[in-house]
Amino acid sequence: MFPGTIIEFIVAVTIALMTRSLWALVLGYLSGHATRTFTPFLIGGKVPGFRINMEIARSLVGYGKWIWGSSIIVCLIMLGDDIYVGKVLGAAALGIYQVAYYLSNTPQRKSPISFPR
Repeated sequence: MFPGTIIEFIVAVTIALMTRSLWALVLGYLSGHATRTFTPFLIGGKVPGFRINMEIARSLVGYGKWIWGSSIIVCLIMLGDDIYVGKVLGAAALGIYQVAYYLSNTPQRKSPISFPR
C-alpha cells in the first residue's frame, strides 16, 4: 500500500510540473494502483494462474442471469419514459420533462437543509 502511494505522488507531481495538465492526477492515480496491484507479486515471486472451473462458472451464470434480467427490467421501468420522450420528442423536450419530474418530486424528497425542532 505504501509504495503505491509514493509512486502515485511522484508520478502525479512530476507530470504536473512537466505538462501543467490535470491529466497528471489521472496518470498518478493509475500508476499508484498499478504499483499496488503488482508489488505483492514482485515481493512474493508467485503469480497466480488462470483457470476456469466450468461447474462453478455454470452455477454463477445460472444465478447471475436472474439478477442481470431483473436489473434490465428495473432500468427500463426507471428510465423507459425518459428513453421514449427523448426518442420521440427530442433532447429539448426531454430536458423539460426531466426538470418537471424533478420539481414535482421535490416536496417528497428529504431536504438537504435540516432545521432543529
